[in-house]
Amino acid sequence: MASSSHAENQLSSQISQDADILIQTYLPTLSNGPSKQEISLPFAIPQISFDDRQESSFARGHCPELGESGFTQQVMLSIVDGLNLAMAASPPIRIVGASGPVVGYLPYHWAKLPSTSMHVDPHTGHRSLARSLTDHYLRTANINIFKPRKLVARICTTSALLILTAKAEKPDDTMKKVGRGALAVARHMPITGLIVRQVSKSKSSENKKQKDEDMYQPIGRRRLSLIEGRALPLSTGGSPPHATHGVMQTMARYGVHLGGTRAEKKEFERRRAMEVFEEAGVTAEGVNNNNYHIDYSMGKGARAIERAERRRRGIGGQGRQVKLEVPTGGEGDLLRTWATDKLLWFVIMPVEKDMEIEDIILAEGAANEENVNHKVWMGEMIFESEEMLDGN
Repeated sequence: MASSSHAENQLSSQISQDADILIQTYLPTLSNGPSKQEISLPFAIPQISFDDRQESSFARGHCPELGESGFTQQVMLSIVDGLNLAMAASPPIRIVGASGPVVGYLPYHWAKLPSTSMHVDPHTGHRSLARSLTDHYLRTANINIFKPRKLVARICTTSALLILTAKAEKPDDTMKKVGRGALAVARHMPITGLIVRQVSKSKSSENKKQKDEDMYQPIGRRRLSLIEGRALPLSTGGSPPHATHGVMQTMARYGVHLGGTRAEKKEFERRRAMEVFEEAGVTAEGVNNNNYHIDYSMGKGARAIERAERRRRGIGGQGRQVKLEVPTGGEGDLLRTWATDKLLWFVIMPVEKDMEIEDIILAEGAANEENVNHKVWMGEMIFESEEMLDGN
């Protein structure tokens, strides 16, 4: 047991050191003091796909209104670059997601976590999950940069973003002017692509490099049109990303340059998840021979919402025994439509919004591990295996 504890401490220490490299490189030092004014709406940056081979990354976006709080174009691009690297190497163990109309700080792909990032107590089945690079990076950003300015930054699902942002009845003139016209944008190659190329010592020509970096990439119109009137307009452009030697060494240690194609990574993660489900006694045939039942009379989005509600009632969230009611009308239709959307958003919002998120107190906790009891772990494995079985 002592040797296991020592290994856990070593792992947490290494992740913390690696996170510090990203933090020192990409998180700016801003002058102390609160924002000059409160932001009028949240600011949301979606993940976009640069090409079919690479994982999605957050768009290199900024907003002039955030400049009043010290988040200039250069500052925002630097923060997003560091976040994209952290996500590529070591995604968060929790994100802000939705269960029906309730938003919570929810487990994120626990079955896909590498075995090296967790310790299992052989007697109780309890698990200790190491906080990821992304967890460390965002925790530091919130404590040192965002919260002193009465803001907070969270990684959210599309459903959670829709719930946290209220639809404005009449978009102001800025929204009308910038909104849909800013959906197709020019952007530099994402920093993850830059790292892949530099670490693997690609021999591509300067002409090819310039072509890649100046490539025009449309952000999904359907996804961005969702937040028109709900969030501040997204602007893009600015200087290209950069990576120091220390950053490249860190990314190489996490195997970012060996990642292969997106399809290969997804297949590896699927096999890893299937192994974890089998270890937990959770298979396509069910748990302890109790078969899953997927109600195909409901739409896929409605099934996803119902499944998330069952998870919440079983393993997390205050008031978890309360039956949830999805809103009627247009808002309810939106939640059902986007309930299975897998791409995430990087959201900056007034710190008061945290009060609407169950269990968010876990996000900035001082511990570098999260202790998960066996019941919560099994509930999550059932949820994630049902998601996979339903094709999500």
